[in-house]
Amino acid sequence: MESIILSGERVHLRDWMLTDLEAFAHWQQPGQRWQELDGPYYPGPKADDISGHRQAHQNAPRGNFSTPRQNLIIALRSQIS
Repeated sequence: MESIILSGERVHLRDWMLTDLEAFAHWQQPGQRWQELDGPYYPGPKADDISGHRQAHQNAPRGNFSTPRQNLIIALRSQIS
């Protein structure tokens, strides 16, 4: 399946890539500043959740994306490839 890239002026919405997993895991760690500003109706991520997300996105490099897409990455224009 072909990957999706939706381009804007400053960011792209695109499919997951294997190179995204490390940054994703970092930002999901408990104690990140964004979590203090997130709505209280969403529970904060737990360390155990990260490995589950990691496993789910391991399929991305093989083009195993859901149809329709369930989520895309918000990436700076410089991070498209």
